[in-house]
Amino acid sequence: MPFYLTAEGGGSKLLAVLYDENYNIINTARTTGSNLTCRREEDIIASMEDVIGRLIRPEYGVTEIIRLDQALLGCRDMFDRILSRHAPVRKSVHTEEGRTALAANECRYGLVAQSGTGSDAFLIQPGLFHVVGGWGPHLGDEGSGYDIGLMTIRAVIYAQDGRGPATLLTELLKERFGYGNLWEMVGRLLNDPDMRRTVASCSLLCSKAAHGQDEVALDIYRRAADSMADQVLAALRHTNGRLEGPVVTSGGAWKGHPSMFKHFCERIHAVYPDMPVTFPKFEPVAGPVFLRMMDEGLTEEEADRILTDKFACFLDPNFKKEGDCR
Repeated sequence: MPFYLTAEGGGSKLLAVLYDENYNIINTARTTGSNLTCRREEDIIASMEDVIGRLIRPEYGVTEIIRLDQALLGCRDMFDRILSRHAPVRKSVHTEEGRTALAANECRYGLVAQSGTGSDAFLIQPGLFHVVGGWGPHLGDEGSGYDIGLMTIRAVIYAQDGRGPATLLTELLKERFGYGNLWEMVGRLLNDPDMRRTVASCSLLCSKAAHGQDEVALDIYRRAADSMADQVLAALRHTNGRLEGPVVTSGGAWKGHPSMFKHFCERIHAVYPDMPVTFPKFEPVAGPVFLRMMDEGLTEEEADRILTDKFACFLDPNFKKEGDCR
């Protein structure tokens, strides 16, 4: 039986899917992120070895991978090498983050507002590829999960200092890390080899507080939406507001609270009222599969029918059938 593999990963997770020639999913495996700016190389190698070992199990009889499609932030060649020890790979295709996110919405052109552990905006048009943002945690990442996590921590500090209002985030942060005194946080974070990922994980606390209608947490999501809108509007200035395809919001930070997406749409539509803004139809791991289908001559309608049937477990629950936020 011919086997195929798709893998996608960034700062917070790496997800791999083994499937057959008829697009039937054989197995999936997930682990922590593959981005070298978030984790040490030796930890990423260990995670990749673990996820591939769990994915390519002996009972499946995998003797060869016909095609590997991967969209990994960092360590792509490393993934190839580890996989080849389990089964030779006939063809390996690397796809960058922005194209993967668009493909997860079954389109090849548009603008991606990426807000995961980090953030950036990818403008992908016929004959044009342009990126805004993506400068990393020290110089950028505005509107990302890391940024939301950092604003969460600062909100707790400001509340303790009296520089900001009281917030549910204080108790949530203490409970999450077991802090008796907030000063303990300083030493722990400075000595944390995965500090970026740890800070980004605090976005989950902001999500919980926002769903509890905490005004400080809701304001953090508004500020994150503003940062993402600023990046997208800057990208659109390169085409004078003309865009083939939609604006696609991709990344886990968007799922923290619906107010982030709502405020983002309001900002975009204040400038471009008719601009379609949408969550992708599928999780990013399905994007490379769509691109493989396009390479092999399938129509977009055929690809949609197959993915909706065979990769239904990766449908994004936030996707709206009408395709935008209005």
